[in-house]
Amino acid sequence: MADNQGSGGSKGIVLLLAGGVIILIIAGVVFFMQRSAPAERKEAPPVIEEPIEMPAPLVISDNARPIEQKPPDAGATVATEAPKTPRGNRPRGQASEPMGKIDARQIKTFINSRFNQVRACYERRLKLNPMLAGTLDLRIAISPKGKVTGIGVNNDTVGDSTMTNCVKSTIRKWKFPAPEGGRAVFDKPFKFKKKL
Repeated sequence: MADNQGSGGSKGIVLLLAGGVIILIIAGVVFFMQRSAPAERKEAPPVIEEPIEMPAPLVISDNARPIEQKPPDAGATVATEAPKTPRGNRPRGQASEPMGKIDARQIKTFINSRFNQVRACYERRLKLNPMLAGTLDLRIAISPKGKVTGIGVNNDTVGDSTMTNCVKSTIRKWKFPAPEGGRAVFDKPFKFKKKL
């Protein structure tokens, strides 16, 4: 009788194990089917591209208003007739003022005494570009009272606009000896080279 219970107990265990394996197989099949089913559903329908419609062209009617003429911006150059002003009210340094005379030696002495101010512009730029050298030839216009009214560049072999602007700004602050009989315009070349 003990043998029957022992063999019946082992049969029960086998049946339980077999049932567990069957349940695991069924669960695996169900799980696999659920995973594969959404993948099949995820296939998107083919995209049908519709042609893009271009916007309608802008239609300009025959009765369009003309563009309004506006005054130019402050920086724009406009050719206009110079207003006629009485002789005594003309601004200083204007081209209509008579040309005066200025002593070249006096100008040379004046500029040489202030050349270190101009050279300071060169020295600052030389720190950034050790190869900087050349000639800056300027045309300087002064009023009858010696005030600088304009500076132009005749020739620039230095090729550094920052330095050129610094030199021009420095010279604009100077008050030159007054020319005799009117305004004066003269050329002054400045030569720059690195000190050895």
